[in-house]
Amino acid sequence: MPEGGPQELVGANEPRSRHVTLGPFLSLKSSSAPDVNYRFDCSPIYATSAGRDSVFAIDGRVVVQLTPASNADDSKLMVSRIAGGEDEAGGEVRDRDVPEGADEQRRDGSGAEARFTFGLRCPAPAGNGVLYVVDGDRIRKLQLAPQQVQQPGAGAEGEGAAAAGVGGAAVVVTTPQLAGWQPRAIWGLAHIPPEQLSGAGNASAAAGANAGGGGCLVFSTGTALYSLPLPPPPQGGGGSGAAATAAPAAAATGPQPLTPQLLAGHPDEPGARDAEAGCDARFTAIRIGLALDGDGTVILLDQHAQHAQHTAIRRVSLRDGGAVSTLGVMTEALTRPAVLAGSGCLAAIITAPQPGVSVIALGLPPPRGVLAAEAALGAGGAAAGGGGSEGSGGTPGKSRSRLAAEEEEVEGGVAGSSGGGHKRRRK
Repeated sequence: MPEGGPQELVGANEPRSRHVTLGPFLSLKSSSAPDVNYRFDCSPIYATSAGRDSVFAIDGRVVVQLTPASNADDSKLMVSRIAGGEDEAGGEVRDRDVPEGADEQRRDGSGAEARFTFGLRCPAPAGNGVLYVVDGDRIRKLQLAPQQVQQPGAGAEGEGAAAAGVGGAAVVVTTPQLAGWQPRAIWGLAHIPPEQLSGAGNASAAAGANAGGGGCLVFSTGTALYSLPLPPPPQGGGGSGAAATAAPAAAATGPQPLTPQLLAGHPDEPGARDAEAGCDARFTAIRIGLALDGDGTVILLDQHAQHAQHTAIRRVSLRDGGAVSTLGVMTEALTRPAVLAGSGCLAAIITAPQPGVSVIALGLPPPRGVLAAEAALGAGGAAAGGGGSEGSGGTPGKSRSRLAAEEEEVEGGVAGSSGGGHKRRRK
């Protein structure tokens, strides 16, 4: 099998350790033909759901599920397509953030009937069989059938069985409506469970914690970060109390529009400024991906104001009303951050000057619950994310950790950019 695909990030779960290595490539087999190796048509992006022996991956405009071939052996994974058409794998469009005609190409539906635009990114598991992904300038929701949430060894039944569920129920793909949203490219997405939102200073985030709500999504554009409270899970999906009472009413009236609330930054004003009030902070050009630590604090990577190939590591606290601070500056271009379980170190992909993996000790609290599993496998998958794609620079043989020798000042404005940075190509 050609190099590519997921690898374990060995040492990622060790407390206080930032010395990690990449393990061997895992074997990928197509669920429709178990003897055939599965090859991604573009750079895969992974995410996992805590407590579930299952990993989700994006292959262009297709979402697939990876499950162990057997309970006794997790070194061989069966790959099953769960959403998107057979002709949609690969084919990322890189010259536009949001392709022309994207709205016409999108289609909600079940399994293979659903259609996405281009370059799906940032899968964010939210529990109860729900997975959110970024589709250009929209957020798409995938609701898995109960049988699909954990199916070790079920891959041999074929992709049709995976897409339709063991009991015949298909993955349902919908597009949440965002009230008042002016479409622009979305670069990062993460889910914060309700138990981590108690005491959040941001009204929108706090709303997701009330009455057993579904937590909240946090997503980023080029220069701004937004929170999006989610409704309670449907009855039978783990909700209780007021959440269970509210679910039937919501089902009867249909899904209601969700209202994004600005958490930090400005949609049309790039800059580089920390601030106690999120609306006073500024970002230069937020790179792909968002990470969460054990307190539900958002960690993001921002292009450095004076050096485009340097990266400022920014922290956004929901508990403090979106307060933004800079934790350090790296002399590499970094993308796709993840906080590692066990150590709490920040892992990120180096895109320049040399491809690699950076592991940075910042003293972050390790992720908990769903977040822990997402960080551990999400970082491992990202490290191997060049599988099957040309020009990926190869898989790094070792990880590196290095803060800039001298942290550079990131205060002050930056001129020459407009439109929230959403037309700027991302790494």
